[in-house]
Amino acid sequence: APMDTSHAHESDILFGGLSIGSGGSEILHNNDNAPLHLVHQSSTAQIYRKGHHEGIKVILDSNNPTTQEKIRLRLEHERRITNDILPQSFSKRRITIIEPFNGYQSFHFEWVEGISLKDRIIEKAKLPQPEASVDWMARLRMATAVAKTLWEYHKAGIAHNLLSTSNIIIDGTSDGHFVAVFIDLSRATIISRSNSPQNDEAKRIDLKDLGRVFHELFYEGKQYNNITVKMGEQHNHNNSFEMNDEIDVQFMRRVKRERQMDTSYDGLPMYLSSFISALMNACTGGNEFGEIYDDMKDVLNDLKAATNKCDIYFPTPSKAISQSRNQLLVQRDVFYGRKSELSMLMHSLNSVIQGISLMTAVSGLAGMGKTSLVNQIEAPLKQRNGYLIRAKFDQNARQPDSVIFSAIDSFLGKLVQEGDMYILSSLKQRIYDIVGPCVNILTKSIPNLDKFVDYTIVSDDDDELPPTTRQQQRSQQSKLVLTCSLVRALANQKNRVVLLIDDLQWADQTSLDLVQHIVADRDIRYCFCVVCYRDDDKLTPLVTNMLNDVKGQGISVQIINLGHIERESVDTLISEALCLPPSLSRNFSGLVHSKTGGAALFVINFLQTLNKEGLIRLNLSTRRWEYDLSKIRMTEIPADVVQYLTMQMTKLHQNNIQVALKVASCLGSQFDLSTFKKAKVTGVALEEFLPTLASSGFLQASSESTNRLSRRILSCQSAILISGHDRRLLSSPSWI
Repeated sequence: APMDTSHAHESDILFGGLSIGSGGSEILHNNDNAPLHLVHQSSTAQIYRKGHHEGIKVILDSNNPTTQEKIRLRLEHERRITNDILPQSFSKRRITIIEPFNGYQSFHFEWVEGISLKDRIIEKAKLPQPEASVDWMARLRMATAVAKTLWEYHKAGIAHNLLSTSNIIIDGTSDGHFVAVFIDLSRATIISRSNSPQNDEAKRIDLKDLGRVFHELFYEGKQYNNITVKMGEQHNHNNSFEMNDEIDVQFMRRVKRERQMDTSYDGLPMYLSSFISALMNACTGGNEFGEIYDDMKDVLNDLKAATNKCDIYFPTPSKAISQSRNQLLVQRDVFYGRKSELSMLMHSLNSVIQGISLMTAVSGLAGMGKTSLVNQIEAPLKQRNGYLIRAKFDQNARQPDSVIFSAIDSFLGKLVQEGDMYILSSLKQRIYDIVGPCVNILTKSIPNLDKFVDYTIVSDDDDELPPTTRQQQRSQQSKLVLTCSLVRALANQKNRVVLLIDDLQWADQTSLDLVQHIVADRDIRYCFCVVCYRDDDKLTPLVTNMLNDVKGQGISVQIINLGHIERESVDTLISEALCLPPSLSRNFSGLVHSKTGGAALFVINFLQTLNKEGLIRLNLSTRRWEYDLSKIRMTEIPADVVQYLTMQMTKLHQNNIQVALKVASCLGSQFDLSTFKKAKVTGVALEEFLPTLASSGFLQASSESTNRLSRRILSCQSAILISGHDRRLLSSPSWI
């Protein structure tokens, strides 16, 4: 019960024949003469505190016997729910006694600390600026506490059906979080654990009421509404939501003015706008984007996501301004998914730190995120005072053999620029001790090495003559040996080195030999060589041959092959890019995943293309990114995505999976599961392979119990069928 003495009258008044003193003063109970303290008073109720653990609420609706009986029955219903149905571990207001109080109905309850959410919102709204600036984290934590309590109610088989900010008691904890307790369960519904229309409807009412609670919480009691809500449906319980027409007109004028100024509205964040809209449309079948909540667990998870990633879902002013200009910002350097692959990479790094010689090779098609994966090594390496030397080969490079030397030169130049004299002097001494005077041979390829060398070699006239073939071979061999010595000088137990080489498939044979020598040199113990290469390039065999040679020299080579990122990672990427709750982004992300095959680069490029073409657009009046699923579903897929998916299909390990995919292709872009099961192939249970096809992104299950096969799959499968000379399936009318 709310402990609010501000509503108590200062002077003595008479309520229903009961003499009440000033706010908080003691009176005597008319039954047991125990002292009571008035803590709340209104025209409909009085609340007293009796001791430390008990409260009494007097209901002043009417002293008519019929009305009193109805009130008593509702209280008995609430007592049964709190005492007999809700688990004892719940934080709840438990009714202990129901009895008349001076002609009115009253009940005793176990006291719950805190104040109503409504009173807390009002108190916050009264604070002067800047103290009243919105603390999104605190409000998110309050909302999470409310959602957690409602989720527990639903799990226990109870729908509240009268949820409002007045019926929620909120109390803070020592760690900055909150605990929410629901009161007034007089209209609560007991629902079974089985799904039924009645149970679903009761839960949807709770979800809609929760949307109103959150609307009031995040708007601090303001009555204007800038989210798209179907307001026609109102339920006949005392929890109506009214729009203030005058304020709404003012708000729409403000939106129009802000559009003209090309700035972002500083009201409700996009994440919360979509979140509250989906809740308030729970009883109307969702909004125009198909976003709807039907389970409290999703609501709770989305609030936790907002709390854990507040800096992402509540963007900075600069990002908000870019968004207001309809610019979809997708961070290309953000890493999604790949937990097992990342774990393998970090395990290898820890092994090298301990002095174990090994090498890691990351392979995959273009756009799979190879570079993003290996970039994750930079932060833990920096924490261990390690060095990162980054090299990247180019398909059109004129001198590919100089790429690794240039990378070492850039690294040394960075050390000189940082100017740490201790590091520079230590490295200079190690180069002298390990490489020796012959280090001058490398200074032409690594100019910054001059800053670590105090001596020079005088050249004679013969050096200017064109070298013979044997001299070239000798010089190349000397460079290999000296470069290995230089890497050994750079990498030591105190400062480990990671040599990161990208796009190795475009390296020449000389560079591949250099990589092999560095990895195979037993004297280099603290250098971790990580290479990335495409496994579909015509030059890839050169890389695989080099890796096999390294293995033949007794060096452990860890191969990490990257495929598409999992569906959950695409969900996260799109959720963060659109500031959309993860549970609400599933329909859209499922479509994007199927259109791009789950390739990280393709997903990002596809989103930006949709934004440029206006299929993803920012609506300032609704404060959210909007999209048209039907039009996006009809968009053509780039040729590189088709090529990637075709290759993925040919890599399916079992022929039976390809057969199942062929049958699905013949049924068109959308088919019913029962129709698919009618297909008969001797010795093949086709339906067993549907989960594999769905997890690979080739099929997408829809809510209508159908499976969608997108147009790009039809194109890819057509290529497979024709190349395999299996033309019998092409005669199907549905294929045409």
